[in-house]
Amino acid sequence: MASDTVKRESFEKGYRIRNRRDFLKVYEKGKPYFFRFVVVYVLRNNLENSRLGITIPKKVGSSVMRNRIKRILKESFRKVKNTFPDTFDIVINAKKDAIKLNYVEAKKIFDSLSERTKE
Repeated sequence: MASDTVKRESFEKGYRIRNRRDFLKVYEKGKPYFFRFVVVYVLRNNLENSRLGITIPKKVGSSVMRNRIKRILKESFRKVKNTFPDTFDIVINAKKDAIKLNYVEAKKIFDSLSERTKE
């Protein structure tokens, strides 16, 4: 079957932060990193993989724009998640200018996070 040979590259549930308690824990105990389009909170976790949570306020734009930003951030994270030196919970808060975010900028954010977390 052709579908057996295709590698699945989705953003699976194990890589997502999904409940409020986990978001609040990262906000309270995590280290913030400030970028042009986003603020990123990073907290080391004891899980087998890094997880990503994204929050985008309605001030950023329409639901179409917010979902576009989420897709870009998720794809960038999916590509670089194995470059982190350890496993982390990462929460991204989009700023109002995040509507200008593109894939290249998002990749730079995650590359920078990967370098900063090695310290």
